Amino acid sequence: MTAERWNLRRKNGYTLPLAMVILLIAGNIGLAIFTMIKSERIESFHRYVKSQAELDIESALDYSLVKIQSSKEPWRTDSLAYQSTDGNIRFSLSHKQKGAYALLDIFSKDSLEQTAVYSGFVQANLPAVTVLSKNATLALAQGSKIKGGIAIPGGQVNYSSHYKMMADKSTSYDTVFSEKVFTLFDSLQYFPQNTRDQFDSVFKKRLCEFDAKDRIPNDLVCKKVIVQGDALCDRCSINAESIKIIGNSIFKKAQIKARTAELGENASISGVVFVQDTLSVNLRKEQELPLKLILQGRKTGPVEYTGTMDIEKLRAKNALIMFVGDNWDETMPNVPVRISDKCNIVGNLVSKGTVNFQGTLKGSAIVWDFGFDEGGTRWRNFLRKASFERDSTITILMPDIFHMGGDASYEKL
Repeated sequence: MTAERWNLRRKNGYTLPLAMVILLIAGNIGLAIFTMIKSERIESFHRYVKSQAELDIESALDYSLVKIQSSKEPWRTDSLAYQSTDGNIRFSLSHKQKGAYALLDIFSKDSLEQTAVYSGFVQANLPAVTVLSKNATLALAQGSKIKGGIAIPGGQVNYSSHYKMMADKSTSYDTVFSEKVFTLFDSLQYFPQNTRDQFDSVFKKRLCEFDAKDRIPNDLVCKKVIVQGDALCDRCSINAESIKIIGNSIFKKAQIKARTAELGENASISGVVFVQDTLSVNLRKEQELPLKLILQGRKTGPVEYTGTMDIEKLRAKNALIMFVGDNWDETMPNVPVRISDKCNIVGNLVSKGTVNFQGTLKGSAIVWDFGFDEGGTRWRNFLRKASFERDSTITILMPDIFHMGGDASYEKL
């Protein structure tokens, strides 16, 4: 065999393996490119689905806020489905009463994503104090101060000259708005009927106690609940006939509903506490996070009324204190809301009922009227040892069972 033929055979012997190696490398490269393209397309589809879901949910939120804002009474729906004419936006939603607030539940059909928020109103820019009763006057005594305006239907505000309830040199107030220039008096509406049946429950458990480092279940239904020690509630929901929270317990974004509630000692509480009959607050620790204390009240006889909010001590940086005043009127013998001089609150006070206020509030107060009982005497339309200062920067979501203007909004759970 010649050298030339030998070299040719040797080259042919290398060519086939080399070709196979080249084909294998090319195939792997092609597979990698295909995998990358496929992965990118899958990722692009996921991004599209996510963007579509966000568009659906944002559209549903906008749609709901428009409905809430434009309705003359609280807007509710069990089930509502929507699809735009071009089919680009599709969602379903429900808006139902849950406790003091309405729960807006939104479902994106394309992505199966869901979101839930509480809806309501962020109050309009109101004066430091608004008195609602057409018959109300206001006499300031014993160092009471109002800075930021008073709206009162008849415009009658003065310094008390009563010898038992005298105004001193530190007593002061500024601008007074009357009915003629303040439109809230004509537009304010109440819808306490929406929340009356929220307290009707059947309790299988009679007593639930939590102490030390106990963690409260996410959804607790129990007739009597006692929480003390260092027990923790993290976004828990509690439905009870009575609840007592004391010790160093911590409640983060809680949803509490009970006929009676007692909050005291060094407990830290944020979320919504919604009570029908009696709410007692005596908290030593400053409440750093948003807290909403809401009392429904109810008429239990021709002249009997059950509904008392007694706040002995509360220091809070962001609070809503609300008395719904279901079937309450001026003929009722009690003063349903008492806030002592040990209270220093940043937030809003709203009451369809008489308020005995002696603390400090920075924000705004909307009350039926002021008054208190002392020594067997009812001091109607008197305000003593109180300090109100308007702050228009505070934004607190209020339930839409009170219509008082403002902007429809929502708050994440």
